[in-house]
Amino acid sequence: MATATQNRPNRYDSRCADCGGQVPAGDGDLSREADRWVTRHVVACPEVVPLTGAALAASQGMPEPGYYAVEWNGDLKFYRVAEGKDHNAGRIFLNRFRTDYLDRPQARERREAVALILADPLAASMRFAKESIRCYRCGRRLTDKDSRARGLGPDCAAM
Repeated sequence: MATATQNRPNRYDSRCADCGGQVPAGDGDLSREADRWVTRHVVACPEVVPLTGAALAASQGMPEPGYYAVEWNGDLKFYRVAEGKDHNAGRIFLNRFRTDYLDRPQARERREAVALILADPLAASMRFAKESIRCYRCGRRLTDKDSRARGLGPDCAAM
C-alpha cells in the first residue's frame, strides 16, 4: 500500500534537491520521496552561478589551483591546490605533491602552508617549477628551455 507524501516546511538549513542551492530553515518544502527526505525551494530556484578557479579559491581563503613549493619546518614541501570534483565540487583542497602518495596535510601544516603560499604565490609556484622541472599550473614535465624559465608549459602559457 502506497503512502501519500506530505509536504511541510523544512526545520533546518539544507540543500535543494533541484538546484543544489541552500534552502534556509522554514523557506522550503520538505517531502518524502522514495526512501529519503528532500527539500525544495517553495518558489522557483534562484539562478546560481558557480564559482570556479581563482574566484572559488579566494572565497575560501586558498591560493588559486596550481602547484607550489614552500619551506615548512626546515624542509622543502611540494603542494597541489585543486578543485574538488563530483560530490566535492565547489571546494578547494590542498594536498602534498610527490610524497609516497598524494595525501592531505594535517590542520597545522595546512594552515601554515596556505599562509606561506599566499604571502607570495608567484614565488612559491616558480620555486615548484624550478625544483621539480614541472609546470606550476598543470604539473606536466617541462621539456624545453623557455618553458623552464617561465615555469609554464606552452599550453598553459597560451591560456
